[in-house]
Amino acid sequence: MAADPSASVVRTKIKLLIDNLINIRDDAGEFLVPLRDDRKIQAKCWNGWEWTHGVGLYGVWKFYEIIGDI
Repeated sequence: MAADPSASVVRTKIKLLIDNLINIRDDAGEFLVPLRDDRKIQAKCWNGWEWTHGVGLYGVWKFYEIIGDI
């Protein structure tokens, strides 16, 4: 069984997550998701809002509430 990560490792990973959430891009349209009504949504960038963005932000917020800092 692996040991629990240290607090500094967790904070480093959270900071990497936040950086990726902020800077994620899909300029080539590789991650467009086709819908049944022929629309396509962008699920891997901040050009539009999708529920997955909210899940990531909620997790970061809960971490902040517990720790009080990032």
